[in-house]
Amino acid sequence: MSAFSAARPGWYPDPSGQRGQERFWNGVAWTEQVRVSRTKRTHTAIVAPTARPAAGAAAAGPREIIPARLLRLEDIISGAVRLVSAKPGWLVGFPAAVSVVMVLVWFGIARMLGGRVLDSIDAGAASFITTIVTLFLLIFAVELAAFAVIATAVVVVAEPPIRGQAIDAATVRAQIIASTPRLAAYMVVHGVLSLAPYFAGAAILALAPILLVFVPAVWACTVWLLVRYSLAIPIILVEGATTIDAMRRSDQLIRGSWWRALGIQVVALALMWCALIVGYAVTFGVGLFLIGVAWAFYVAVVVLLYHDLELRRERTASLLRMEGSDD
Repeated sequence: MSAFSAARPGWYPDPSGQRGQERFWNGVAWTEQVRVSRTKRTHTAIVAPTARPAAGAAAAGPREIIPARLLRLEDIISGAVRLVSAKPGWLVGFPAAVSVVMVLVWFGIARMLGGRVLDSIDAGAASFITTIVTLFLLIFAVELAAFAVIATAVVVVAEPPIRGQAIDAATVRAQIIASTPRLAAYMVVHGVLSLAPYFAGAAILALAPILLVFVPAVWACTVWLLVRYSLAIPIILVEGATTIDAMRRSDQLIRGSWWRALGIQVVALALMWCALIVGYAVTFGVGLFLIGVAWAFYVAVVVLLYHDLELRRERTASLLRMEGSDD
């Protein structure tokens, strides 16, 4: 399987040896979809496995991260849990350490600007608001940076097991170095989109409070955009796409599946926040530990959603090509 696991989803000569027949490879395993071969060979020559999996077998790599079929909600959620538990060092310990560093930096920023906040109260409303906004933006920037670091670790560590491959340290290192500028640019865009409703609401409140009724529309637009571009991080890291190309490809994959993508991410976020609430209810340390782990789980969900939508799009394109060849 390892010789074939790098192939993109698509139709390939049947590995069972059946002449004149093609079988659909979903990027992870052979499926039960077959068709009569219409061309001599439409894909790059690849060494196929000696035997295909038995009917109904879930050949999703050495740890069976996901089943070899289109994924349901429960497949994505359980697959994310398996991904995180399969690599506890990188996907549990490392995110937890990043979250601890993030909180320490928060405290450092708060301590540095805390005195200025008190001084700005006497200096006037404008000075006070400026200081508070500066404090908020610094804390938010640190949070975005921490999330980007955790997301990078999750994607580069989770991607090989999903495809049934071993993790190559040199490849991972080169992947991270090459993707860092593009990922940083996307996080800036993501941050601007995330903050847009807050700043829009503040501006409306200051200039024309009667227009506050339009703030929910701003929130709705922001959510719509964030969901459409939610696959950009795995696309940047896996496909090596530029920031703009990653956002464009994410939009293409999400198109027609926006509500499904929203629902899956809402479920993941709900589970994430439930875990955080329980963790903080136990002790602050447990809650702090769970921040990074919860983010890692959410990113794992997004990675699996990316693979599922990619497979669905490829499957649709393959069916259209097959129908076109029939005509």
